[in-house]
Amino acid sequence: MDDEKKSTVLVIDDDALVRNYISSVLKKFHIAVETAENGEEGYDIFKASPESHKIVIVDLMMPVMGGLEFIEKVRKNYMPPYPYIIVLTSKGEEDIVAECLDLGANDFLNKPITPKLLVTYVRKAFKTISMIDPNLLLEIPTKLMESKDFYTVLHSENVRLYSSVLSKLLLQETDYVDIDEAYRNSLYDFTYEIEVGALLHDIGKIAIPDLIWMKPERYSPEERKIMETHTIKGALAMTNLINRYPTSTIIKTCHEIVRWHHERWDGKGYPDGLKGKEIPISARIVAIADVFDALTTRRIYRNEYSPEQALEIMINEEDGHFDPEIFKIFLQHDKLFTALAKSRATAQILEIQKFREL
Repeated sequence: MDDEKKSTVLVIDDDALVRNYISSVLKKFHIAVETAENGEEGYDIFKASPESHKIVIVDLMMPVMGGLEFIEKVRKNYMPPYPYIIVLTSKGEEDIVAECLDLGANDFLNKPITPKLLVTYVRKAFKTISMIDPNLLLEIPTKLMESKDFYTVLHSENVRLYSSVLSKLLLQETDYVDIDEAYRNSLYDFTYEIEVGALLHDIGKIAIPDLIWMKPERYSPEERKIMETHTIKGALAMTNLINRYPTSTIIKTCHEIVRWHHERWDGKGYPDGLKGKEIPISARIVAIADVFDALTTRRIYRNEYSPEQALEIMINEEDGHFDPEIFKIFLQHDKLFTALAKSRATAQILEIQKFREL
């Protein structure tokens, strides 16, 4: 990639061993690196030449200025997409990771860092900053959804966040190998495509009659059947794109998520009753994120559950619903998802207030 040759990755960590390790790995792939011992030194380097340091890898716990303060300062003075910020995290830092993402960090990478994942994340960052962000184009359908139901848009944004985090955790699990063959040589596409598909997962609801979609109470069995067709309607709307671009993995991933995010591991889901690994991994990831957000956000006919209550419900009712391996990884990081849910709830109260004032 041209950006890899033109830009220098800025690595900020107070541990010289970590700085040297990251530098040596990236330099083997001809990626230039500059290092700093703390956030203050790193900020001065970035400020002196922002265009030359489009990607920053930053540790959380450092003297003088930690990662959290660095992110806050950078995002206060510099608009995205630069720099693309990857946070280095350790176990027990889930609350801080959630805060970093809220402040504007783009990614996180758990220690210990493997060379493959490090290069994967950095190359994903280069690809993201070098292309037109599809999320800008996605504003069109999401604005259409917002005109009908603002809460569905907030739900889609939440599902994108949870799906993104869960897919990254899967990549960091060395024992988890059930990644589609299409991603074997381009793993940095994996989380990005899932993020886009997750944002679109409920797009078929636009085709559902308003009197059902926005009904202020529970659906009748007949109405439920109509509502369930949003998966088919959304997928059918993408058929032409699939036919025109049959080799595009991002279109394939979006189609998988839109059509099959309500399938169940035991085959009792909809619309096609797929079972087990017949369900694409993209849809299996989004299924967990979708249920978690549905439980932790308010519905017209019920109040929201706390993240802790939602996890308990998912555990008690999990049997047959989710891919057990992915769900296990989700539960292993329950503190992170709980922290993310609480931070999103706080942010969305403000978003809803602003929406109601329009």
